Amino acid sequence: MEGVEVDSSLVYEVRPKGWSKVVAENGRFQLLKLQKRILTLFYPVRNAYFLILGKERTIIKRSYLSKE
Repeated sequence: MEGVEVDSSLVYEVRPKGWSKVVAENGRFQLLKLQKRILTLFYPVRNAYFLILGKERTIIKRSYLSKE
């Protein structure tokens, strides 16, 4: 999987919708799945999930997961 570094100050919260967890390494984002133009990534801090639109765009949404 490819790691992606982004500025987490550019995100806002959204609700998760059945996303699966993925292990991240060295504080980097890892690609979870690609559907159409939306990349779903996992961020290792606070179990937050992110959505990225487009090929080289910035994260625009973040979701905090409830404990399971």
